[in-house]
Amino acid sequence: MSPVEVLRHPDADDLAEAAAGRLITTIVERQASAGSASVCLTGGGIGTAVLAAVAASPAHDAVDWSER
Repeated sequence: MSPVEVLRHPDADDLAEAAAGRLITTIVERQASAGSASVCLTGGGIGTAVLAAVAASPAHDAVDWSER
């Protein structure tokens, strides 16, 4: 089992932006290696904030959203 890594962020906005960046990177890597990616997120304030941060990210266009 790999070690647990805990990342702390000063506020919810920073957390959402960091999570969005990691999510975009993971989706792009998965699409490159497997051709597609599927994501399931929980609801709530942070989940909604992550989705908004993904939409606002300059890296948003790196993802192939055609299979939505």
